[in-house]
Amino acid sequence: MKAEKIARLLPEIFQATVGRGGPLDAFLAAQEALHEPAEAAIAKFAQYLDPRTAPPRFVYMLARWTDLDYLLEGPPATPYFPGGVGRLRELVAAVARNGRERGTERALIRMLETATGCGGFRIEMDDVTPFHFRLIAPYEARDFERLVTRIVEAEKPAFATCDVRFEPEPAGG
Repeated sequence: MKAEKIARLLPEIFQATVGRGGPLDAFLAAQEALHEPAEAAIAKFAQYLDPRTAPPRFVYMLARWTDLDYLLEGPPATPYFPGGVGRLRELVAAVARNGRERGTERALIRMLETATGCGGFRIEMDDVTPFHFRLIAPYEARDFERLVTRIVEAEKPAFATCDVRFEPEPAGG
């Protein structure tokens, strides 16, 4: 807020002394300077709410706001995401869509692929045990085993059970 606008909020007796180089002018200049950072942040607020343009530290807050904090590791003051902040941005961006399709095979696989950056997840139904399935993860996703397990436990239908298995290392790899 500019000094002139702040001055208009003062009683008339004070307004009469504005612009004379006195202590009130210094006070108004200080108030203007103090408002600057907050006004700059407010002007960029929409950028903060978009996970693709938000500063990296704010992406973690957006993850908490969208109930993805179960995917974060480390202390609350300095969290990190095993797949990296770029993948976390995409997970936050997809939260509404994934929420609408939650509990479906498509949503689970899409979330796993987004979180790990690995394609090739698949689900196999167990014909012997009702409400049980196997998630077959690509070999490359082994680095994210804990993350894959957390996502499956949180996103699978509550009535279902699941085994997570990783494909064997490709021959010659």
